[in-house]
Amino acid sequence: MTAFMFQPQRIVANNETMFFEADVEEHARKLREIFPLVLGVVDAETLIKQHRLQEVRRLIERKQRQLDALKINIENFSGEVRGRYIAAMQYGLTPSINIDDTSTQVLFDRLIGIVTAWKLDSSYLDTDGHHENSQRLSRLREREALLHSEITTLRVRLTQLRELSLARAKSEFNISRKKDRLSSASWLAERLSNNHSCPLCGSESESPSNELKQLIETTKKVEAQWKAVELVPPMLDAEEVDLQKQIAVKEAELRQVRTEREYIQEVTEEMQATREQRAMFIGRTDEFIKLHESLTDEGIFAEEIAALKDEEAELLKVVDFEAFAQRKETALFKFSRFAGHYGNIMDLETGDDLIQLDTNKLTIRVIDENGSAAWLREIGSGANWLGYHVATLLALHELFISQNIPYVPSLLVIDQPSQTQFPDDDEIDSEQEEKQAVNKVFQALSTGIKRMNGNLQVIVSEHAGQSVVDGLENVFLVEKWRRGRKMIPWHWSKEMDAKMLGKNAQYATEDLFESHIEPACKDAVGDDLCQISFSNASFSEDGIVFHASAEPLDKGTIKLAGLIDFDLNVSFLLAEE
Repeated sequence: MTAFMFQPQRIVANNETMFFEADVEEHARKLREIFPLVLGVVDAETLIKQHRLQEVRRLIERKQRQLDALKINIENFSGEVRGRYIAAMQYGLTPSINIDDTSTQVLFDRLIGIVTAWKLDSSYLDTDGHHENSQRLSRLREREALLHSEITTLRVRLTQLRELSLARAKSEFNISRKKDRLSSASWLAERLSNNHSCPLCGSESESPSNELKQLIETTKKVEAQWKAVELVPPMLDAEEVDLQKQIAVKEAELRQVRTEREYIQEVTEEMQATREQRAMFIGRTDEFIKLHESLTDEGIFAEEIAALKDEEAELLKVVDFEAFAQRKETALFKFSRFAGHYGNIMDLETGDDLIQLDTNKLTIRVIDENGSAAWLREIGSGANWLGYHVATLLALHELFISQNIPYVPSLLVIDQPSQTQFPDDDEIDSEQEEKQAVNKVFQALSTGIKRMNGNLQVIVSEHAGQSVVDGLENVFLVEKWRRGRKMIPWHWSKEMDAKMLGKNAQYATEDLFESHIEPACKDAVGDDLCQISFSNASFSEDGIVFHASAEPLDKGTIKLAGLIDFDLNVSFLLAEE
């Protein structure tokens, strides 16, 4: 309902949009739906039933189309049944028969039996071979895994054995070198005597004999190691050959197991695919059976359509579209008459042409005496757009109030109706003409309030001065946001706007005179009966600086210079008589 209550600056003189937020499609759609309600064509309960009737008719139409489509397909019902029965035989769901000798009804009943049997036990067609394949496949997978593990273990042992062979070869090489170096020890033992004398002094020494003994013992140890190493190669080679044979046998068995497993798996997957195809066939056939059964008089579609038609008949007893159309025509006629009256007051360029409201397009069109029509967007001049907005909203509110329509609050808020009227130059005549045009807008608003016996409240925010409303009834100045007075008070901030420094603060000071300044001045001079007045108020960084005069009964005039801070505390900078 705010669409009928607010005309912000961007809407009030807009040639494309008549109503607040009607440029948003979602809001426009809702506005179209509730227009019959606000015009008095229907009440809220009837509007709900009207919407339900439209929905019921859409449902009937959709379900009727579905039913008609199914009835067209029934002509091919016999071929559909026979085709499905042939598919059932191919899937192995039923024994093969000569369907040419069987009636359609018998085949249809057998299809029902196939679907019923599948729903009871979908595995009844699974053969023993399928079960055996599954078990065999499971055993082969286990055997394949076991063989793979055994082969891995044998390969690890073979690797370890080969590493041991390399270590033996290295040891054999080292012992062989030692053996070669010690090969002369036996020759020395045979040829050297036990007594040794120094060739220079002739003295005897046992040290060479001891050294020779140690050399012979070392030689014996090396020879023993050599004999031990000589026995290892045949043992390692034999074990390596044995491991290679075991690995070959296991790998051959693994290939056989894998081949068998892959074959059985392929067969099993084919069986599973066939089973899934059977399941899909059963599902489609079940749906076909249900659709066929719904075509009978007791079918689902027929029952739903019958119920919707019964509801439609009941709604039609309440929803009388012919009566609605007549009431809407009457309401729109009244609107045109009201809008024409306000249009004449504002001297619109179209004069006495008929103003029509289109509740679908959510705008107005103007029809001249020759029957030619022009939509709002086709009419030139911002002044005309503004005038038609004001005339339309006033006419609607007069219609709402005259018909006691309770849904729209009797409030109209307009922002800057003078925006389209500015003097073309500095000539006095041009400025006066512009003021007269704005004055006519206020005349229309005042006339509307009078015609509606004061039941409509109009709030206008306007930058034009008092001269545009001089002499008009029903106009009350509520506030002037000038000379320091703001819609948002200056003291709500804790820091003065730099643009306001030094500016006139007369009206802002007047707002605080009785509540703050006058009591503070009386306290300062100590006389509650003295007369207080102020002058020269201006904004400063600390608040408002002002000058005041106090006139006590027993003293002369006292001059005061004061400051009102952002917390509205009043302090005096200077006091003198």
